[in-house]
Amino acid sequence: MQCYPGIAEFQRYVADYIENNGCHGRNGYNDSVSFMPRTALNEFWNTERIENVLRSPPERIQAISQTIRSRYVVVFSILVFMSQPEHIPIFIQEAIEDSQLPLAGTPYVFSETPESGIFDEFLKHQWKFCPLELDNGYKLSKRRVSPYHVVPILDKTRINSRVAADDDDVTIYKVTLHPSCFHQTVVVFKVFSGDDPDTERMYDNEVDMYSQLVRERAFNHIIQYYGSFETAGLRTIVLEYANGGSLKSFFLNHPPPHSQGNSEQFWNSLMGLLRGLENIHNLNETKRYSKGAWVLRGTHQDIKPQNILLCNTSFENMYNITFKFVDMGTGNIRKMKNQGLDRDALDQAGNGMYSAPEACQGDGEAKGIRGNSDVWSFGGIASEALVWCIWGEYGRSQY
Repeated sequence: MQCYPGIAEFQRYVADYIENNGCHGRNGYNDSVSFMPRTALNEFWNTERIENVLRSPPERIQAISQTIRSRYVVVFSILVFMSQPEHIPIFIQEAIEDSQLPLAGTPYVFSETPESGIFDEFLKHQWKFCPLELDNGYKLSKRRVSPYHVVPILDKTRINSRVAADDDDVTIYKVTLHPSCFHQTVVVFKVFSGDDPDTERMYDNEVDMYSQLVRERAFNHIIQYYGSFETAGLRTIVLEYANGGSLKSFFLNHPPPHSQGNSEQFWNSLMGLLRGLENIHNLNETKRYSKGAWVLRGTHQDIKPQNILLCNTSFENMYNITFKFVDMGTGNIRKMKNQGLDRDALDQAGNGMYSAPEACQGDGEAKGIRGNSDVWSFGGIASEALVWCIWGEYGRSQY
């Protein structure tokens, strides 16, 4: 189609918006790729502009502007960017809507038709207009995405790595996302790169544990889970960024509280973790289940100072903080009948230093692990914190 003014206007808008708003992300191959967020398309395509494109050709394009605005704005944008808006009726007739993008391939109904060439070009251009969005009404959970899918990463810095199964298979990044694609611009990407069974199990366990935390206040004392996705051999969990480091680093870098007020704030904050444990141990939306109904119970199995993070740290008062549990890779979920006999959790071989006696492995698998085992581990940390409050870091290290 001839490049009519409405088409040229949109193509200029795309180029200018990307340049002025820094819309450059990364695909699964770690290539820098430009993208257009959905919000920018909604801002541009008012009824007048849509109808200007539809009515510019000698034979107007038979489509309804309101239909395009409500369900096909991304599809329409891609076609206009291709200078082929006349094909929008094909997509509308087959109900190929924005919600179905990005397309995995040419729809079967067009695979042996002249229109297949349209889809070949559409598939190439769609990635610019379909960045991975975490604010889409539901959490991505182990979503498999194409390596061509653009993740709207503005900055990515490695902050730590965790050794799993004697290999550096889990890496943690502080990531800045483009604000047009997610409300929380600074997050953590926990990236699992190994393909061995232990790494896959840790990823599956962690996603399962976070996904089952369904209560409204579950993440008040557990790191917020934003979703997970898999691409190009990498599995990524998106988590809340804790700006205060870990409890271990807090012990190392801060003096104990000396005033009564600071001591009360510190201990109130630390004991809030018990509410986090309660949410892990009872993975149900409500306690009002009938007798005999299936309910879920969880265990963390790796509670230690390194897995307790500090959020909302205050520069005015270092003890007015929020502690949150993290690292659910060794967690386990078991089901049981409500008001029935509990079952032991599967041993996930968490840390030994803070483990309860029943969770300490001898020659075989540990037995009798339940929620009480996590409480034991937390009690060990609380006793460590008490020693730190009295004798400081030297006393804690000796303890």
